Amino acid sequence: MKSALLLLVCLVCAGASTSGSDKDNGASTSGSYNDGSYNDEETGSYETPEEKSNQETPNETPEEKSNQETPNETPEEKSTQETPKETPKDTPRKKPAFDAAAFAEDLKTYTVVDSIDGVTLPPTTAPTPAPVPEGSYAKTVIVEKQALEVKMPFPITGAALTASPALQKSMTDGMATALGMKKENCKIDAVDGKKLSSRRRLAETTEVTFIIIADTAADFATLSDDVVLAAKEGSIVANIQKAAASNGVLTAALKVMNPEVTIETPKTTTVKVTVVTYLEGDDPTKKPDDTMNAGNSVAPAFGSVMAIVVLSMLSAGL
Repeated sequence: MKSALLLLVCLVCAGASTSGSDKDNGASTSGSYNDGSYNDEETGSYETPEEKSNQETPNETPEEKSNQETPNETPEEKSTQETPKETPKDTPRKKPAFDAAAFAEDLKTYTVVDSIDGVTLPPTTAPTPAPVPEGSYAKTVIVEKQALEVKMPFPITGAALTASPALQKSMTDGMATALGMKKENCKIDAVDGKKLSSRRRLAETTEVTFIIIADTAADFATLSDDVVLAAKEGSIVANIQKAAASNGVLTAALKVMNPEVTIETPKTTTVKVTVVTYLEGDDPTKKPDDTMNAGNSVAPAFGSVMAIVVLSMLSAGL
C-alpha cells in the first residue's frame, strides 16, 4: 500500500513538473501531433520539409514579383487612413415648415404660471449609445465645429432666467426644434452680454445669446439664413412658448410676446465639442485575456496539493 502511494506521489510530481516546463517553453497553446507534424489550432500547422518542398511555387521573375507587391503609401494616404471619422449622420438638418395659425390656436390652451421659482425638470435617462461597428472600437475625441452666435430679446429678467434650468432648457429646446437640429447643439452662452454664470440685472427684457452648433459643413451653409427666417416668421418664439408650457415655466409676459422677431445676422464662431469616433481594429486600452495564463498555473498547484495529501496519508500509517 505504501509503495503504491509513493509511486502515486512520484507520478503526480512528475506531471506537475512537466506542466510547468511546458509553460516555460511556450507550449501552452492547444494542438496535436499527428504523423510527425504539429497542428496548432491558433497559428496553423507545421509541415515536414518534404511536404513543404512539394508545395513550393516556382521562383517568380522580378517582373512578376514587382507586379504583386503593394506600392508604398504616400504620407498623405496614410494620414487619411489613420484619421478618425465621426459617426455619419442619418439625415442632414432641414428646417421644418412653420404653421403660424396652428401654433396660435395651441397657444390659447397653454397654462400660465405666476412664478417659475422652484420649478424643476423631471429626471431624464442617459441615451442608449450607438452600436459599435464590427471590427472597430469607440473612442471619444475633442473636435472643433462651426457655430453661430444668435442674440434674441425675451420679456424676462436675467436673474429669473439664470435661476431657472427649466426655462433655460425651454429656450434651447425651442430653438433646436424650430431649426430642425439636435437639442444638445443649442446652448445659452450669455444673458445681456454676460456669461450665464454671472449676476444678472433685473430689467424686464433680457437679451439672450444662443450658441448653435452645426454638425457638418453642409448644415452650417444654410444655418444662418434659417435662423434669421425662423425668428422673423415666429417659429423660434412659438416653439419656446410650447416648451415652456410643457415644462411649467410659461409666464404671462412670455405667452403674449410677439413671436415675430427681427434679429441681426448671426456671428460665426467655433466651439470645441466631444464626439464619439469609430476606429478599425482592437481597442488598445482593453486588457488582454489572462484565461490561458490562469489555466497553465492550475496543474502545478494541483500536483503539489496531491503530493501533500498522499504524504499525510503515509505519515498516518494508511
